[in-house]
Amino acid sequence: MTKLAENIYTVVWAFPLVSLPFLILACYDQQFYHVDLIFKISLHNLGFTILVSFFYRKSGVFGTAVILPLLLIASFSFNKLQILNLVYFLLTLGLLFYEIPFLLRRINWYKFADILVVSSLLILLLVPFFSNVYSQPDSLNRLYNSNLNNDTLYHLSMSAIWKNYHVVSHGLHGLGELKYHFGSHLFLAGSSSLLDISSLESYSHFFGFFVIPVLFLSILCLSEELFPSTTRTKFYWKLLLLATLILGSGVLVSGSLLDRYRLDASYYQSESYSISLIFFLCFISMLVQPSKSRFKVRFLLIILALSFLTVTKVSSGFFGLSTLAFWIFFLEERKSETKKKYYWLFFFITAVTLLVIVRFINPTNGDGGFSPFHYINTYVTSDLPLAIKLFIFLIIHFLFPNLVVLIYFFLKVRTPYALIIPDWILFNVIFSILIGIAVTLTLQIHGGSAYYVSNVSMFIALPILISLPVFFARYWNIGLQFVSFGIVLLLLVFYAPEVLSNGLRNFRHEISKPLTLNVKIGHYIEELNNIRKDKSTLRSLIYIPRYEVDFWKSTIDCRSHGFLITGISERPAIYSWPSYECYPLLCSERFESNGLCGKSEEIFSENEILEESLKLGFSEVLVITSRGIRKIK
Repeated sequence: MTKLAENIYTVVWAFPLVSLPFLILACYDQQFYHVDLIFKISLHNLGFTILVSFFYRKSGVFGTAVILPLLLIASFSFNKLQILNLVYFLLTLGLLFYEIPFLLRRINWYKFADILVVSSLLILLLVPFFSNVYSQPDSLNRLYNSNLNNDTLYHLSMSAIWKNYHVVSHGLHGLGELKYHFGSHLFLAGSSSLLDISSLESYSHFFGFFVIPVLFLSILCLSEELFPSTTRTKFYWKLLLLATLILGSGVLVSGSLLDRYRLDASYYQSESYSISLIFFLCFISMLVQPSKSRFKVRFLLIILALSFLTVTKVSSGFFGLSTLAFWIFFLEERKSETKKKYYWLFFFITAVTLLVIVRFINPTNGDGGFSPFHYINTYVTSDLPLAIKLFIFLIIHFLFPNLVVLIYFFLKVRTPYALIIPDWILFNVIFSILIGIAVTLTLQIHGGSAYYVSNVSMFIALPILISLPVFFARYWNIGLQFVSFGIVLLLLVFYAPEVLSNGLRNFRHEISKPLTLNVKIGHYIEELNNIRKDKSTLRSLIYIPRYEVDFWKSTIDCRSHGFLITGISERPAIYSWPSYECYPLLCSERFESNGLCGKSEEIFSENEILEESLKLGFSEVLVITSRGIRKIK
């Protein structure tokens, strides 16, 4: 096994250890609800590691080794047979006995120490997750107290409906289809089915304890494939630099320079963004490393990865396509005109496939409109004149990719005979910066979501930036290492203690907080949970009449009531759209409300409800009131 493969193997086998400290803390605090969930996810993480280890040894490509198990997890969103869960368990158990002997033959005290160091880094990078306001381990408590974020409930409802009905819908009125990027919701529905946990728990626990560590694991492994660490010292420097860029740069600290200029930490908050970034990094890996698989199989996997990437986040899929274009353009193997035509034909087929996907999930022109400097004037926190603010924004908001460009031209001047950063990556970095600038300076996108476009360049840059010791190997003497270590330590001391202490404190608070029940809305949540557990209700619609003011007028965000019904019960509702005054965006033509926002405000008789349910393809309706549940059929 090469040094490259050994380092990637080390990172992969560090992954199952990440959730263990949090499991121990939950046991210590006797929070058995969390213990059960984290234990299930820990076992799953071990199984995932076994699959990645197996596929990596067979393919030699980290991206392929990760994408295949991820797609396998997503496939369980189609599963209605519990026997398949058992088959998955037996498969991973069998591969465990196949992989462990290989691991034991390779491991020594140094490798064991490496695994512990990498797992410690991944644990530290997970800790800030517990400080965000979206999906959290205490989501159930927040739900009972009308304090769960609307975005979480919106996405939860789509995942819950897909899990049982395989339709992209939020289920507010039957199974009306929704044109929306759904890859992450499909993936989390798969995890819910595979682990036999509720859809809410896949967002509150699985996202944090699985998705976030896999994202940082992917950055490390891609960096190793692009720029292998030839010594243990250089490998440890990569770990230290990744910790510095995430924990010590201030990107996670409210009010810091990077935060004020919107270098947003959305990868800790958005399920779709984080999952799309994992697929994006793995896709780049599939281009970097020559695969042991056949040519046709390799390109089929590339199209599959790009397709899932696009249905998860359109912006990430766009940059995936640009990455493929630059890779083909600069490909050295493209010596003959015939081979050139084959590659560009493959690109054309891929581009058309992605265009069809985009038109399917978003047939309108999107959520953006032309509005110059709206993003800077609205979301950048600064009282400076626009010209100065714009100049600083272009430096800070694109800080990481800007550094990559500077490093590239420094290397070109100093070592023109041995460029380390491939041209296709450099041009893709520059392209991502330019597109990010164009979007943030010219468009107004709902909720300030332009950063989903502009921040992709950060993740193209990260695997490069943490490889600085590799680039400057000829200058990397003791003196430079000492100075660099001092700078890194200064950055970490400045921001990291605050980030880590807040995250750890929030985790302890979230898992140890007693489950308090808002009496008014708690009754409805309990009934919705009971419906979810009863498989005989899968052909039922849920209806909570508008005169149930304890539910509809509760302190929960008025946009969220309908999503709460479908997300918790995992069943579609009827007449549960919000009012237009409450949620004008959802009630617009973009989301095909078809007048249901106004219609849902009315009071209906049982005959009217039943008649409408039959039109929607359902034979019965479960009506939840303060007195309990009654069935209309």
